Amino acid sequence: MTPVTAAATLAQQFHEQQVTWIHRWNPGLMSLRISRPDTYRFLPGQFARIGIRTEDGQLLWRAYSIVSAPGEDFLEFFLVILPNGEFSGRVGRFNLGSVVLLDPAAQGFLTLERFKRLNPVEDLWMFATGTGLAPYLSMLRDAAVWTRFRHIV
Repeated sequence: MTPVTAAATLAQQFHEQQVTWIHRWNPGLMSLRISRPDTYRFLPGQFARIGIRTEDGQLLWRAYSIVSAPGEDFLEFFLVILPNGEFSGRVGRFNLGSVVLLDPAAQGFLTLERFKRLNPVEDLWMFATGTGLAPYLSMLRDAAVWTRFRHIV
């Protein structure tokens, strides 16, 4: 495979996105936003695989629930930072403009669409701790959840 062909193949496998916003909640928890490709689609509650290049050129990937709503022009994530973590330790040192790799397709089934087959319900209960809040925040940022359910707990 030629270098040009290899580069084209990698470009089809992921999008390179820049970090546009960072908030460090404490030494072990941060939020970050990355630019969002125009073609990137997801349902509230899904996750994205994001990746980084290591110093020796290797690619590391992790899955993170998306915090942002589908209509926002960025993708936001909560990350627990482990100082010696192979992935999060590096991401914890990111600054604005750092590059993140984004898998082109969102994944996961923790979505409200999954429950459409059930009889209509008026109440939605959400239980989570820590970064487990991320998929629920995505749902709560989407106007559709507020019209579909009468009570959200």
